[in-house]
Amino acid sequence: MNLLLRRGRKPRALGSPPATELERAEPLLLPLTVLVAFLLATGRWGSYLGLPSQNLFVTELGLVGTAAWLLLRHPRLFVPARLRPLGPLAALFTWAVIRFVTGGHFDVTALRDLAPYVYVIAALGACWQVASYRRTRVVLEVALVLHLLWLWVALLAPEWAASLPLLGGKVRLLELRHDFDGAVLAVLTCLAALRAAQRELDKAVRVGAVAVAVSATYTILQLGTRAGLLALLVVVGVVVLSRVHLLRRMGRTRLLTVAALALVITGVTIPHTYLFDRLTADPRNSDSGSGTVTAREEAWSLVLEDATKDPTRFVFGSGFGPDFLDRSGAAIWFEGPVDKGVRAPHNFVLNTLARLGLVGAALLVWVAATVARAAFRRRSGPDPDQAQFDEVLVLLLCALTVGSLVGVILESPFGAVPFWWAAGLLLAGGASRREVQHTNENEPVPSSLTAGS
Repeated sequence: MNLLLRRGRKPRALGSPPATELERAEPLLLPLTVLVAFLLATGRWGSYLGLPSQNLFVTELGLVGTAAWLLLRHPRLFVPARLRPLGPLAALFTWAVIRFVTGGHFDVTALRDLAPYVYVIAALGACWQVASYRRTRVVLEVALVLHLLWLWVALLAPEWAASLPLLGGKVRLLELRHDFDGAVLAVLTCLAALRAAQRELDKAVRVGAVAVAVSATYTILQLGTRAGLLALLVVVGVVVLSRVHLLRRMGRTRLLTVAALALVITGVTIPHTYLFDRLTADPRNSDSGSGTVTAREEAWSLVLEDATKDPTRFVFGSGFGPDFLDRSGAAIWFEGPVDKGVRAPHNFVLNTLARLGLVGAALLVWVAATVARAAFRRRSGPDPDQAQFDEVLVLLLCALTVGSLVGVILESPFGAVPFWWAAGLLLAGGASRREVQHTNENEPVPSSLTAGS
């Protein structure tokens, strides 16, 4: 899975200082980076590729392959200085393992409940700093565009898509997963809009970026998912807040023109989307937006009541294995005639409180706070390529976080692995780069470190 990219060295001026290890590095995409791009491109159905007869799927194979690649080729990367920034993630992972060991349930069901917190190890991908921010960003953006393309195929030819083979005996090829698909498209919309605003790009590229942004936005509305719409609103808000100075440069006339055009396009397209039909449907209809919201609120209330009823359970959680949805009576609000055996309340924070208690919830808040702090500190870095790459990570984290509050995105590998990978890079990325530079200046670097990531 090692995707080797072409060496891109720049000539060094006569008399300039020796190149650092990062400047000499040969840009290489780690297996984990390839896995993240694949999951962003395919979503749920892609995560079912693998060896289903052996219960081995692409996510597990990719994580194991990445760990083996790092341990065999770069064993010196796993040193305290590199792992220290990942402390909050390590604490959450450790507490989950402790609750699993002390819970007394060691069957497949308990392992399934534990899996969302095991995926935190994807953050270890940050132990090896990205050497080519631009190329890695381009790979991720291409993956997002591929996601949009197959979504259009599935939406325009639903009968043909329904005839495609099953993967792992459960999920059909090109099968939609509305909450995740909508969240991913929200990221694509903002990135495409940002590329369209870059004046240094060719006009054809900027026009294409505008087309991608409009197509992605329309697809979110056509999917009819609240997770996608909320994610879009959040990431747009993040981009606007981080680009206030650019909005001021546009001038009042140009800004009003763009705003008016956006309102016209929105007013014309929304009435012809599935989301509009859901929001304007009869509230008593189970397919209407208000009906689903009422059901979620009732279920969350029951789960919260069950989690806080017993003091010990409130502090330490139910652990992994017990079916707290069934015990609280909330399962009936999630399970339909087909979807049976739901194990999570479609809210990652509430699921963490129920499984890991107040301790786990506090650790999750610590993770969120440290990641937000790291993103804020890295927002004004001197390297424009790193700034754009960090922007992709931040938007990805924001969109998936929003989706995780109304769905089971972070309980699933296709959402959890990209999420924790992005969180790890924001936490440890800067430290890794500084450490590599420090190592290069003060001591010889072993040959195993002559390749970038």
